[in-house]
Amino acid sequence: MEPFIGNIQMFGANFYPRNYAYCNGQSITITQNTALYALLGDTFGMVGQTAFKLPDLRGRMPVHPGIFGYTKQQIEQGNTGGLESVSLTTDQLPAHTHQLQVSSQPGNTYRPYKKKTSESTVFASAENGSPVYAQAANLVPMSAKAMGYTGTGTAHDNMQPSTVINFCIALTGIFPDRD
Repeated sequence: MEPFIGNIQMFGANFYPRNYAYCNGQSITITQNTALYALLGDTFGMVGQTAFKLPDLRGRMPVHPGIFGYTKQQIEQGNTGGLESVSLTTDQLPAHTHQLQVSSQPGNTYRPYKKKTSESTVFASAENGSPVYAQAANLVPMSAKAMGYTGTGTAHDNMQPSTVINFCIALTGIFPDRD
């Protein structure tokens, strides 16, 4: 079956078939590929006035153009996006606190909870060898200085699981009708 010009297919071999090219962003001349240029134009980039670029799907997931996600961002054909790794900032994390409540009362148990009761316990005033937990009474928040920040700002991997395969684009074939 003859493909449509510009049809992109996945191909499992380590070469591209005759009349196809890898979707690796390479430049090809307009004069030798007029039909494909008529379909793609400068969508994926131009090199001067004599060559245009093929789509570059190396390390990328093809996505249909349109409006996506909670941001309602418009994604147009030929655009690229996404990152292989990401560094999150505190502004990108949900608001939350780590306030630790402690008791000013001396500790009276070594257990962080009491069996068979809903009464909770908290860290208490204690000396070496004495109980470190007390009933949740006379609570005071610990100083913010007692709680440190964590993390180094190092980027984390952001890639979905994947299998590598070649994407090839048809250079010749049937010119598609717009109907």
